[in-house]
Amino acid sequence: GFRTEAHRNLFESLALPSAPHVLDVGANRGTFIDAALEFWPDAQITAVEPDERVTRGYECRPHVILNRRRIEECRFQPGSFDLIYSSHTLEHLANPLSVLKQHRAHLRPRGRLLLEVPDIAIIGSADIVEEWFIDKHLTHFSGATLVAMLDAAGFSIVRGPIASGREHLTVIATPNPVPAAVTAPNPAE
Repeated sequence: GFRTEAHRNLFESLALPSAPHVLDVGANRGTFIDAALEFWPDAQITAVEPDERVTRGYECRPHVILNRRRIEECRFQPGSFDLIYSSHTLEHLANPLSVLKQHRAHLRPRGRLLLEVPDIAIIGSADIVEEWFIDKHLTHFSGATLVAMLDAAGFSIVRGPIASGREHLTVIATPNPVPAAVTAPNPAE
């Protein structure tokens, strides 16, 4: 939630339909949900948040479907979403590449991934105790490693990585087209 205001400034540049289907990964207390519904009042939002202690503000809201599992355990229909929003979640996952590949499959062809992770450059900060010991980050990203992982997952960068000081890397990406199936030559021809 602490980054929602910065991300709200990117909404218009996403070029989404007026009533997008949105996946909010790690919805926490729902601040992104509030901002998204203010910008897109007819959006349909699927919120993934396993911690029921923080979902009371949106668990019964219209336009919101709450999924109380970890993102690694969620399965959605291919091409279900116009936008997948993931802020400060990817670094906590045991297999972030696998989750990004799932995100790729869940996005519509012109969909967008709005992703933010901590920047490893924070290692030069005077106070990095939270980053390394409290938040339990399993993966650390530089701009180059984030771009490489998105490329490996089948995304093209639309914007970014946008560095916010030495703390955050923000990327807007779109799924690469799925290559046409290669068919074997017909021996009868």
